[in-house]
Amino acid sequence: MAGRPIPPELYRPAMATQVLLALHDRASQLRVGEDRLTVTGDKGYCMVRATHGVSSGTWFYEVYMADLDSVPECAVRLGWSQSLGNLQAPCGLDKLSYSWRSRFGTKFHQSRGKHYSESYATGDTLGLLIHLPNQKTQTSKLPPTHKDKALIKFKNYFYFEERDEQVDEFEKTLRPLPGSKV
Repeated sequence: MAGRPIPPELYRPAMATQVLLALHDRASQLRVGEDRLTVTGDKGYCMVRATHGVSSGTWFYEVYMADLDSVPECAVRLGWSQSLGNLQAPCGLDKLSYSWRSRFGTKFHQSRGKHYSESYATGDTLGLLIHLPNQKTQTSKLPPTHKDKALIKFKNYFYFEERDEQVDEFEKTLRPLPGSKV
């Protein structure tokens, strides 16, 4: 690849018409099904995100828990994460995500757990909603570019390097959005 231009599909996110699980925005130990609607994993907490992100409006998705019984003492966290959320950590670990855990029905944000509901298990269908009021500032309609980040090849996939300093600086700029709800 040295000395050749990088094809645009490697640095521009594709905007599909259907919301699916992202093949390249996931932890490597998770397996995404061919339909891109199922995910399996059994090696600790880690994340997979969807192909689309949201910045305003009311959004909802449902998850059917097909099998939580095959791995004893397993737990699942479902929720919402920003694009800089750590894929090698559980959802709800930091300021960039919120989650709902299967064991004990605990909700998490910044690693702080609070009782939310009864636990959920195999056969349950769960709904997750987020409401983000429209912000007064106009955001760009173009997807963000990653040209300024280092390109890394790992297990035959290309990734853009994200440094912890970027996350630290982004977290400093976070402010509560009045009227938002998860």
